Amino acid sequence: MGSRCLAMLFVLFLTCQVSAASIFEPLLGCRCAREKSSFIPSSRYASVSVYPPGSVCKRMEIIIMLKNGTKVCVDPKANWVQHLVEIIRSMKKAASSS
Repeated sequence: MGSRCLAMLFVLFLTCQVSAASIFEPLLGCRCAREKSSFIPSSRYASVSVYPPGSVCKRMEIIIMLKNGTKVCVDPKANWVQHLVEIIRSMKKAASSS
């Protein structure tokens, strides 16, 4: 019975590792398994990462790292997210022209 329980724990561990990796591991596909569309105030952001479509993932992905360490995938089609991406692009454009 001990080996059966150990085998079950090992399978559970692997399942959790694969599930967690599929959310944020670019080598396994898209970084985001689920996307949130509800507004997140910018005061909660630690950073914002924008990943354009590519060979690994065919859709744009936007990941907001919150100040509490949580990573949140947001829906690029949400109006507030599109506005956020525009602000980031204009900031990068202004920084590169300086």
